[in-house]
Amino acid sequence: MRLTKPQLKALKDKWQNSKVKEHLQSPQLDKTTYIIAYSNYRSFLQFRKSVQGTWGCNGAVTVQWCGMWLCIETDGYCHT
Repeated sequence: MRLTKPQLKALKDKWQNSKVKEHLQSPQLDKTTYIIAYSNYRSFLQFRKSVQGTWGCNGAVTVQWCGMWLCIETDGYCHT
């Protein structure tokens, strides 16, 4: 599957975001809560190989990311 440079950059950004912990303050519990965005892919290459093409969407690709399907347009725009 060939990707455009913007698609590849968006894919890499999403893979990196899935590894980040967000630090949130919880007003109800009055303590710090951590939310971890989760991905099943250990390496970027494994994540990259999971990309699937689309039919009739002008070169957009899809990938499963953090429990949802993500569509990446040829200009790098991502949406679910």
